[in-house]
Amino acid sequence: MAQRTLWAMPRFTTEQPPSKKTKKRRHTKDGSSIEEVQEVQVQESTNLVGSDNKDSESQKAIRRLAWNSAWVGGNGAFEWAEFEPLSARIFCKYCRQVKNSRSEFGKNGSINMQHSALTKHAGTRAHQDAHYMFGKSKMTIDDGVQKRADVAMVSTKRLFAAAYHVAKEDLAFSKFTSTLDLLEICECPYLMRDLYQNDKSCSSFVCYISEDLLRKIVQRLKASNFYSITIDESTDVSLDQHMIVYASFIEDSEPVTVFLGLMEVEEGTAHHLYERASFFFAEMQLDRDKMVCIGTDGASAMTGCLNGVTTRFKRENLFMTSIHCIAHRASLCLVDAIKGSEYAQSIDHIVNEIASTFSKSAIKSAKLKELETEFGCIVLQMSRIHKVRWLSRSSCVHKV
Repeated sequence: MAQRTLWAMPRFTTEQPPSKKTKKRRHTKDGSSIEEVQEVQVQESTNLVGSDNKDSESQKAIRRLAWNSAWVGGNGAFEWAEFEPLSARIFCKYCRQVKNSRSEFGKNGSINMQHSALTKHAGTRAHQDAHYMFGKSKMTIDDGVQKRADVAMVSTKRLFAAAYHVAKEDLAFSKFTSTLDLLEICECPYLMRDLYQNDKSCSSFVCYISEDLLRKIVQRLKASNFYSITIDESTDVSLDQHMIVYASFIEDSEPVTVFLGLMEVEEGTAHHLYERASFFFAEMQLDRDKMVCIGTDGASAMTGCLNGVTTRFKRENLFMTSIHCIAHRASLCLVDAIKGSEYAQSIDHIVNEIASTFSKSAIKSAKLKELETEFGCIVLQMSRIHKVRWLSRSSCVHKV
């Protein structure tokens, strides 16, 4: 006959939940069977003792899984989490110290015991700020100073990046503040907004960036065995004269052309242009012996055979060559050809008159757009032929 063994049953109290008996039969080595009775405690779905507030149905649906003490102990990822058994809620020990905290973990505690809920809270901006303010009590003074310096460095890099974006996109410096507002909306961490948030600061940042980029370009230029320069002089709308300088060299077996600078010049004479360019190269500490070629336009101040800029540079380096810019030469050839043809001059006059007619009247311009749309043509804006624009006649005539 099978033997029956009854396990010792614990005595129930009012503080423990009821149990459930389960039967299990196992076989011994001699072939007999033993029936075991085991009691399993069943957790009630009622609230824990000491909880005055009853959870709603939605809160009961949110409360999933159970609290895992391994999350905060030893190598736990959430050392800030505090679990209160009486209320069955999780609190953040840093966010609780923040006055008028809006975080669920800092105000009333969270009943969501999922790992993903804690991970989401750890990534919020409010938790990171609270952790920075109240979670560094064990730091030494040196560690605190170093941490503050690291945060200031990261913030400064953010400001320089915003200023570089403004300059790179050719935006006004007044857009610097709105760019910082956009970064703040995107919750960019460690963004310093107390200082350096006006257009003057942006201008200073751009100047520092320009100096650093120029220093790196000059280092690359010095590392090359030879280089050539391209210079041109022009006058802006305020009637100030400037001279622009480019440099070309070989880097990693590839030709590279870089912008070196834009200089103000007081006079457009050959002597003054040469002296200004020489001072510019000396300021950058460039080796003039490595300069093998110079490219300019066809102005007499640049290409004069006696005292032109190219002639003066050739006197210093006998192996230097000079090139008259092919784009300038093509434009000059076309201008000379137009001057010798009455038919071409009449075409220029007609194209300019048509462009002038539509540019001075908004009504005529609107009627032209209506006709272009009605006939299925591409909507174009008439343009005038400009002398300072290379080969602008082609695009102007094609529009007509």
